[in-house]
Amino acid sequence: MKEFIAMIYEWFGYATDLGDHLRGMDTTCTPSLGPDLYFQVFITMLVLNLVLFIMMYILIDKFTTRFSYKSSWWITAIIGMLINFGIASSLPRTISMCDQLHIGSSDLMLYGIANAVWSLVFFALLTSFPFPRNFSTNCRLTTFWKP
Repeated sequence: MKEFIAMIYEWFGYATDLGDHLRGMDTTCTPSLGPDLYFQVFITMLVLNLVLFIMMYILIDKFTTRFSYKSSWWITAIIGMLINFGIASSLPRTISMCDQLHIGSSDLMLYGIANAVWSLVFFALLTSFPFPRNFSTNCRLTTFWKP
């Protein structure tokens, strides 16, 4: 599972040093002894999108009908993308890394973009299924696919 998650993020072409750090290379430059940041960021992205889904389709939906348009879906998706971008581009800096790894800010930007894109894909898939949207009254027809 870890390698699959790493593979889908690494499609975005950042340096392998960042990939080694995200896989868990610790300060002693020993692979897989540090925290697996790929998995942590991926789980955080999934949970954040679930929270945004609940907020849009269940909580906000109960209070107002103004949030039932496609533009509201995009606003929610963009908020999720921005938060996920911020998490992915800043979290690797907070973990001590091996001195032999050279990670540039462009690599962190690409990793943040990768997380934001996967956030959009997951949110689009999550809101595409009719079952969870049926808990909503006003937003149940609001998806990525509907105009």
